[in-house]
Amino acid sequence: MLRKIFTGAVLSLGLMSPLATSSEAQAAPVPGHDHVHCYHVYYRTCCHEPWRCFGHFDCRHEASHAARNLRFRGYEAFVR
Repeated sequence: MLRKIFTGAVLSLGLMSPLATSSEAQAAPVPGHDHVHCYHVYYRTCCHEPWRCFGHFDCRHEASHAARNLRFRGYEAFVR
């Protein structure tokens, strides 16, 4: 009797193990929900002034270029 219970438990666990593994489904993009990145460039003249927004950019490269130009002119600048 104990043998039948043990065999049944092992078989049921063996049959349910494929359900416990993760599936390899890929997420499909949802139409109309395109995520657009917006990069903000902030600057200040010294550490005692508050940060000011220089502008908003859609491209990370353009935002980095603007921050680099501000640093060249003597400002502290970063992209967020």
